[in-house]
Amino acid sequence: MVVRVYRGADIGSDHYLLIVGLRLKKLVVQRSRRIPDVDKFRSEEMKEQFELKLQNRFSALAHLTSDEESTDEICTAHKEV
Repeated sequence: MVVRVYRGADIGSDHYLLIVGLRLKKLVVQRSRRIPDVDKFRSEEMKEQFELKLQNRFSALAHLTSDEESTDEICTAHKEV
């Protein structure tokens, strides 16, 4: 860091003009590249587990996107909780 003070700058104050030079280094983050194990998805047991998890996620979201409830009803329900 380089700092220079210019005392002769006429700015109508008792402060001095400062000039600062900074050097910043770019930080490089290396990410590890993992190769996914595709073979485990070929087993029937893993397929069933994956499908079950997907069904559970979408069934939990199904009631949120129903057309019967309006946005106002959802807001009031959250306010009551």
